Amino acid sequence: MPDISGRILTPSTAGRQPEPTDFRVFWFGQALAQLGGRSATVALPLLAVVAFDATPGEVGLVNAAQSIPVFVATLAAGVWVDRTSRRRNLTVAHTLRAACLLALATASLMGWSPLSLLCAVGFLLGALGALADVAGQALLPSLVPTDRLLRSNTRIETTTALAQVAAPGISGLLVNAIAGVGAVWPLALGLLAAGASLRLIQAREPHPTRTAAEPDQTPRAAFRTVTHGIRFVAGNRLLRLLVVQAAWFNLFEQAVLTLYLVYGIRTLHLSSGLVGLAMTLGALGTFLGSFAVRRLQRRLGVMRSLIVSIGAASLAPIVLPLAAGPVPVTVLLCALSFVVYGFGLTVFNVFSVSIRQHAAPQALLGQVTAAFRAVAFGTIWMGAVLGGAAGQYLGLRAGLFAAAAALVAGWLVCSLLLRRCDTSAPHLTASLAGDPQ
Repeated sequence: MPDISGRILTPSTAGRQPEPTDFRVFWFGQALAQLGGRSATVALPLLAVVAFDATPGEVGLVNAAQSIPVFVATLAAGVWVDRTSRRRNLTVAHTLRAACLLALATASLMGWSPLSLLCAVGFLLGALGALADVAGQALLPSLVPTDRLLRSNTRIETTTALAQVAAPGISGLLVNAIAGVGAVWPLALGLLAAGASLRLIQAREPHPTRTAAEPDQTPRAAFRTVTHGIRFVAGNRLLRLLVVQAAWFNLFEQAVLTLYLVYGIRTLHLSSGLVGLAMTLGALGTFLGSFAVRRLQRRLGVMRSLIVSIGAASLAPIVLPLAAGPVPVTVLLCALSFVVYGFGLTVFNVFSVSIRQHAAPQALLGQVTAAFRAVAFGTIWMGAVLGGAAGQYLGLRAGLFAAAAALVAGWLVCSLLLRRCDTSAPHLTASLAGDPQ
């Protein structure tokens, strides 16, 4: 029996009644939170460039400050989420992120706004965002039946991807329209609304289960289990390949994005609004990807869909350092790059998250999610620093070329390994589609 299929679908989970109202509430809250949180992630480095005249290296530090907590705090968040209310963790995380942004805006109004404050707020936003992401992915399977998990993940991942491509445009418009750090006020209000909306969810979450390895639920005993999720991911061949691919992609994707923000403003001479607009237009790719998931699943199967989708996302950034010409042409070329990028990333994330949620038991889902995300997203801060250093010492265009080439190289190697994976793709495809076993 393949190593991922043993925990995919059981009669008890297949027979659960769906909770469409709860899912819609959850989906709405996640949409607000993703839009506010990701817009804030882009707004901070934009403010560093526009308001603080930061160098590429300093922009890399601001991005790194937001990314380091993903590596540091995610594993602990997974253990905590599996032993407490996942919905409550989401609510608290959204509310505290809003408080951080409001504190930043208030400090600016009082005349205290050093670059170090952007880094400090970015670090807190990153830590709370790690908690929210783990709690959200662990909560979803308790809101929908297993045979609707792929469809629900498609909607959530599409929303996340749309927020990711819309965030730069929103951030650019806010930074242009509202002077200084006050641009974060609308983002804070969105996060507050996201936290408040989750109180409407009525579904009960599964209670944590004790095992022989966890004889009690004291904090000390709970945090001794932090390696459970790591061992689960490491012991599953497909999850192991997916997490390596995701870590490599995030490392050099972040380098590309860090360089692009500075490259667009200082080399292409675009305004912050146009830099963000080019990324926001990539939302078309996200829509196309969301509609293509089931078709790709039926035509190519799970393995080939994974390879093709992450390949599209890895090849797309090559266009960015080649963009040249009049401003409309430059913006169009950058936008096309982000369209292809959004398409590939959306499809890949839907399959990756669904595979992980199928493979992990409910009692360990938070820890497995945390372990996967700690490795996959733990490289983002490195990418931010690497991108800043590459721009500083190689130049912005050469640094973009180098980071984009590394993305392609990583995809080629991982695609060969995925082709050799002995996981049963037909069985997995049927499980993800909710077909009878």
